[in-house]
Amino acid sequence: RVRWGLVVLLALTQIVGVFINVREAQNPDWRSTAAYVVERAEPGDVVMFSPGWNVKPFDYYAQGAVDVYGDVPVPLPEEGLEEVLAEPLAGHRRLWLIHEPGHYSDPEGLLEQELDSLYSRLDVREYRGLGRVILYQIVR
Repeated sequence: RVRWGLVVLLALTQIVGVFINVREAQNPDWRSTAAYVVERAEPGDVVMFSPGWNVKPFDYYAQGAVDVYGDVPVPLPEEGLEEVLAEPLAGHRRLWLIHEPGHYSDPEGLLEQELDSLYSRLDVREYRGLGRVILYQIVR
């Protein structure tokens, strides 16, 4: 009886694992994300990422069609985000932020709140498995 009980328990554990695996997005949709940004990008646009390692898959699909800047510093710097971004944003008119809200580096979404207070949000779109793509107007 104990063996059959363990077999049933193991089978149920496997079934639950498969169900969870099917429900969760496994591969972020970088192809569609990059296509969306590249199609709508204008001269003077720059793309930033939070977390910063997302620059690599994006740039692979964008193939250099838009300027990218590694990552936005998270947690937010004490001296203020506007001062930290002044140099990377110099000469750019719009900022595309590719952001994973709730990521362990910014679980409260403070980055979006800070950027919303600094710049005008023009567009936002959600993508499977990776979060939001937000377009900001940085030149007033």
